[in-house]
Amino acid sequence: GFAMFVPSIAFPQILTLPPASGGLGLPLLAAGLILMPSGLAMLVLSPVAGRIIDRFGPKPLLVAGSVILAVSYLIALLVPATGWAIALVMTVVGIGIGLGYAAMPSLIMQAVPVTETAAANGLNTLLRALGTAASSAIVASVLAHSAAESSTGDPTSDGFRLALLLGGAGAIISIVLAIAVPGPRKLSGVPRCGSRKSLAQTPNG
Repeated sequence: GFAMFVPSIAFPQILTLPPASGGLGLPLLAAGLILMPSGLAMLVLSPVAGRIIDRFGPKPLLVAGSVILAVSYLIALLVPATGWAIALVMTVVGIGIGLGYAAMPSLIMQAVPVTETAAANGLNTLLRALGTAASSAIVASVLAHSAAESSTGDPTSDGFRLALLLGGAGAIISIVLAIAVPGPRKLSGVPRCGSRKSLAQTPNG
């Protein structure tokens, strides 16, 4: 959640800040269109992610999504901030998020009893919201601090770079955590979700 949300805070400001402050000086409509590829990439990847999970399982998909998200930050840090570059980065961000978010519910349902799937998925949603909230607060603080030290009163390129570095660090942590996710466990007495045989294995199935 943290790594996902940093571009949604930093890039709109880069796109709309005046050129004198290091931004692109675009109107809100143009900025929104440049950010739109992220959502489109997630939409297009939804059926693709399902097929990948069926073939390889959800864990490799989560690892791949985290790696792609980290690559998007690398591109953002190395490529000059132009409209096309930001659109490219947002597309890569959407691909990483689409793959990772498709994998997490499957991983959760494989790891908990059927009776706990609602609570486990609810906790996943809660922690994701906590990550986005933390991202908003931290990135806003970083940009506000850089703006306070700027002669123009706007966030500086160093502030945006630090925000992207923090997001990249979150993506790298996501990779480590994704690799550390254990495989499906057999739970005694209670069937796991994510299997077509689950209901048939219950006493009343």
